[in-house]
Amino acid sequence: AEQMKPKNIESIKVLIEVAQTQGDYLRDCWKQILNCISQLERLHLIASGVKEDQLSQIPQNPKITNTNNLNPKKSERHLIELMNSNVVFSHISQPSIELIFSTSKHLSTYAILDFVSCLCAVSKEELSCSPPRIFSLQKLVEVAYENMNRIRVVWVKIWKMLSEHFSYAARHPHQKVAIFAIDSLRQLAMKFLEKDELSNFHFQNEFLKPFLT
Repeated sequence: AEQMKPKNIESIKVLIEVAQTQGDYLRDCWKQILNCISQLERLHLIASGVKEDQLSQIPQNPKITNTNNLNPKKSERHLIELMNSNVVFSHISQPSIELIFSTSKHLSTYAILDFVSCLCAVSKEELSCSPPRIFSLQKLVEVAYENMNRIRVVWVKIWKMLSEHFSYAARHPHQKVAIFAIDSLRQLAMKFLEKDELSNFHFQNEFLKPFLT
């Protein structure tokens, strides 16, 4: 780990601005941007006092990290990460990050499919961490709510990606991750099936397929 410099912070700000304003043209580049956002959120959590073994955002038994018990290399890495997190917390606002997800409903048809696909990929990487993280999994729920009014043909494609990923997360060995995924899938299904335009039997049948896995 290296200590962040002013040019790193400026680069992150530009990246966030590009994500907010040029989302329709990013295609597969969304993966790198969403990876960056995932790490920014991780640093925000560290700056707010969350311990490293609680970064999953899943409730756990609190543990106290004593840097005196770390070996020199780990201690140095921990201190650098703490400094970086404070720099990020001071210069990169969470609302600017949240805006990327809350305005996803304005992305073009092709762009929202790229966005969801890349967010699923980043979430899969987070779930493979130790401990697993659910930041992007939570964001997928928010993005789903923001985009539920898309035309059916687009929503079917979005839901296919979402349902496959939530089904994958529901089989996660970490019980709390699995429970979160199942509960999110249930809430999304209930919300979408309330919509009159989704009352078509064939579409409902497709929509409920994830619950059979």
